[in-house]
Amino acid sequence: MRLLTRSRYAVRAILDLAMNLDGRPIFIREIAEREGLSERYLENLFLQLKRAGILDSSKGRGGGFMLAKKPEDITLLEIVEAVEGRISLVECVEDETTCDKVPVCAPHDVWKELANNIREFLRGYTLKDLIEIQKRKLQEAFKR
Repeated sequence: MRLLTRSRYAVRAILDLAMNLDGRPIFIREIAEREGLSERYLENLFLQLKRAGILDSSKGRGGGFMLAKKPEDITLLEIVEAVEGRISLVECVEDETTCDKVPVCAPHDVWKELANNIREFLRGYTLKDLIEIQKRKLQEAFKR
């Protein structure tokens, strides 16, 4: 299983936004430049994150994006599922009616448990946690 590029980019971009908030909304252009990502791609991701209630935006001269909630209230799971949909390893885990063997299928139970464990793991990390980890990594990098 591999997370899609959109999840990795969404997490990087929202982390960048959170770390660079200084009381004003942030332009996508700024994040794209710092992270080396496509502005157009980020626009799409940020619209999905806005629809999910993670980001807010304002238009006009001082417009841009900002967090809609506190960093401690935004989980990594929310970010990933906002841009990818619900984490599910196989189709029958998400919709048990897709396979008539589900009631007698041992692997189904394993895939379901694994998907739940992944979701719980991602729910255990907040944007605040990522900010703290990023700050620590930056401090360590500058000590070298």
